[in-house]
Amino acid sequence: MNGVVKIPVSGAVRAAANVNAEDVLDVEVETDHTSHTVTVPDDLGAALAGDPGLRAFFDGRSYSHNMPMSPGSSRPRSPRPGRHA
Repeated sequence: MNGVVKIPVSGAVRAAANVNAEDVLDVEVETDHTSHTVTVPDDLGAALAGDPGLRAFFDGRSYSHNMPMSPGSSRPRSPRPGRHA
């Protein structure tokens, strides 16, 4: 995008920071090096245990991709632009 990086920020975060959507900001982004793990439901764990390749694939996915599979993580994911249900 012509050397410009854009990071989406929710309306709630913008309101809390007292900024508008069209404001240009300089921000500092830091990598989160914290180890994150997902609690795998028993039925998914059993399915993964039966297929080492699938387990390796699952384990290689990011925390944010695996989080919706965790018990208690029932918040619906918003559809991505260009994706159809």
